[in-house]
Amino acid sequence: MALKSITVTKGPAASGKTFGFRFGPKRPGNSSAGKIEVGEDPVKIDLQSQQATRANLEGQISDLIVRKYLQKVSAEELTETVQRGGK
Repeated sequence: MALKSITVTKGPAASGKTFGFRFGPKRPGNSSAGKIEVGEDPVKIDLQSQQATRANLEGQISDLIVRKYLQKVSAEELTETVQRGGK
């Protein structure tokens, strides 16, 4: 069963303040189209948009989690972050 969305943070193998990757083509006038940047704060990524489905974004994110560039955030961790006043 395909996920609807996934929440991730930057993983231990990622360098810098954010980890960015492109999953789709740039669009004229919008260089950030098809690009995702993830830092220390949890980022929820929609996996069911037309562009995400076409680019197999779920598979790409799964690979980046295995390679430790991203970390999946559990529901419990997300609740704790919100309770601490995070995003």
